[in-house]
Amino acid sequence: MGFVGRSQDAVDERGRHTLKVMSGTIVGVHKRDVFVELGPRMQGVIARDAFQSEPREGATHDFTLKGQEEGLWRLALKEEEVLHSWEEMEVSSVVEGRVTSTNLGGLELRVGRLHAFMPRSETGVPRGSDLDELVGQLLISEVIEVDHERQRCLLSRKRVLKRERERGGEGGVRPGEVVHGRVVRIESYGVFIRFGRGRQGLVHISNICHRRIAHPAEILKVGDSVEAKVLHIQRGGKRISLGIKQVGVNPWSSAEERLGEKSLVHGVIEHVLDAGLVVALEGDLSGFVPRSETGVSMEHPLKAHYTEGQPASLRVLSLDVKAQRLTLSLLHTDGSRIAAEEASFGEDAAPMLKEAPARPLAGTNLGALLERALSRKTDCA
Repeated sequence: MGFVGRSQDAVDERGRHTLKVMSGTIVGVHKRDVFVELGPRMQGVIARDAFQSEPREGATHDFTLKGQEEGLWRLALKEEEVLHSWEEMEVSSVVEGRVTSTNLGGLELRVGRLHAFMPRSETGVPRGSDLDELVGQLLISEVIEVDHERQRCLLSRKRVLKRERERGGEGGVRPGEVVHGRVVRIESYGVFIRFGRGRQGLVHISNICHRRIAHPAEILKVGDSVEAKVLHIQRGGKRISLGIKQVGVNPWSSAEERLGEKSLVHGVIEHVLDAGLVVALEGDLSGFVPRSETGVSMEHPLKAHYTEGQPASLRVLSLDVKAQRLTLSLLHTDGSRIAAEEASFGEDAAPMLKEAPARPLAGTNLGALLERALSRKTDCA
C-alpha cells in the first residue's frame, strides 16, 4: 500500500513525530482496540471508539501515523483533528507528546504540530536517571501551563502516573517487569498473552523473537507458556504491550564475535522473496541474501531454485550489529556457488568442495572430498 499524502511535519518511521497519512486495512478488533495492516511488516492500532460505526475486518481507511512504539504505530483516522493552534491547548487536558530532545531543565516535546516542554521534576523519572532514554518515546501527559504569547506549554507526566497509581489501573504491573503468562490468541500482527489475575497484553510480531518471521504461528501456538517483559502501559492499564524477545540476552550483542571472523556460516532458508532470501541462522539470528548473491539470473524465479526449509552454507558480506542487519551471499568471492554442506566441513574442506559442480550436490561424493581435505591437513602437520 502506498502513501496517499505527506505533511510538511513528516519525519521518518523510527519513532519520531509524524503526520504522514497511509491507507490501511483493518485486520482485527480486540476489545477497545482495532488493529490495522499498513503494509508488509507494518501494523498499527487505533481506538475502537474513533469510528462512527462499528469497525469491520477487511475495511480500508486512511490513517494518520501519530508515532511508533515497539514496532506498532499509533493511528488516528485522517478525518480526526489534531491540535493546530495554541488556542486549542487547555490546562488540565491530557495530551500525547513525542519527546524530541533533552536539555538541562527537562524534555522538549511535540504535541501535534506544537512545541512543548516538560520540566525534569514533572517527568516521573527518579532523580539521577538518564532522560536521554525517553527521546523518541510517546508520553501521555497533562497540560499544566499554557503561555500563548511565547507559544509554549508545560506538561507533566508525573501527574498522569500518579492518578494511574491511585486508582490502581495498572494492577501493580510496571514497565520493565517480567511476567509469566500463556498464549490465548494468535493474529498476523502478534499474540495475546494472559497473565496475572486475568490481565492480558499484546506481543507485537516484531517483539516475539530477534529474527524475522512472517507470522507468529511460526514460533508460538495457543496454550504455550511464555515469559514476557512489560514494555508499555497505556489507558490506565487497559492496553499493555509486552515483549518476549526482550527477556534474556540479545543474540545480536555477540553477533560480531560469532560471525566477524567466520567466512562461512550455516543457515536454513526461511522465506523466498522476489528481492532475495531470508535465512535463519543459529542463535535466533536471521540474515538476508540479495538476489544478486543467489547465483540465479533475473530471468529465472528464485522459487524455482530455492525452497523454504532448505539448508545452505553462506558467506558473510556485512554485519551491522546496531541496526541488527546481516547481509549474506550464496557465492564465493570468485562467483562460484557455495556447497550446502561447506560451512559444516570447515575451511579445510572448502577448496575440495569448490571443485564440485555448482548444481545441487546429490551426486557428489562428499565423504571422499572430506577425506581428501582431512588428509591434506594431516600431511601439513
